[in-house]
Amino acid sequence: MASCNQNENLQISDEEIWSLGWRMIGSSMEKNDELANLQFDSLRSISNKIDSKYLITGLEV
Repeated sequence: MASCNQNENLQISDEEIWSLGWRMIGSSMEKNDELANLQFDSLRSISNKIDSKYLITGLEV
C-alpha cells in the first residue's frame, strides 16, 4: 500500500523512469495530452535528469 506521506524518501529505479517516459510518449501519440502532461510532471518531480526525448515530448504537450 502506498503512503501519502510527503516526507518519505521514495526511490525510483531507472527502469521505472524509463517506463514512465515511454508511457508519456505513448499518451502523446494517442493525443491524450492531459495524461501526457501529468506523466511529464511526474517525471520532472522524480528525476533531476530527464532524457532529451522525454523532455522534448513533455514540452510539446
